[in-house]
Amino acid sequence: MLNPKQKAHKKWYEKNKEDQRQKQKLYRENNLDYHKKRLKEYYEKNKEREKEKARLYRLENKEKISILKKKAYNTSKGLKLNRLAGWKRQGIICDYDAIYDIYINTHKCDFCCKDFLNSKDRNLDHNHDTGEIRGILCKNCNVKDVLVPNLNSLRG
Repeated sequence: MLNPKQKAHKKWYEKNKEDQRQKQKLYRENNLDYHKKRLKEYYEKNKEREKEKARLYRLENKEKISILKKKAYNTSKGLKLNRLAGWKRQGIICDYDAIYDIYINTHKCDFCCKDFLNSKDRNLDHNHDTGEIRGILCKNCNVKDVLVPNLNSLRG
């Protein structure tokens, strides 16, 4: 049971709900750094509990997560994010957005000049030691590692 003061506040809030939401949104936008810091501190203090919550959520919602991932990865943005994440895992160092645009708009292998059969045939060749990009190759040329200089020819 609400007391008269609580009833009055509830009635006032119902009248001013939209205005209050706008004020809250503005407050969050103006104090974003503060809230990020607080969330980070909370996560650090409760890391194990948060990890366990996330693990349980994933176990209980496998099907839902799978459907959402399929939807997300089938968009152009999702495909791009997935490709860039793969490059980062492989240690490729570059301006990712610029290289992705070149990668997507390349339709021939840089070595053999054959058209790519499909999007899975296109590979970003890179130096595994330095992470530098050497070219965009078809799967056959990439497997052969054709752009790596022959060590015997360098010895002269």
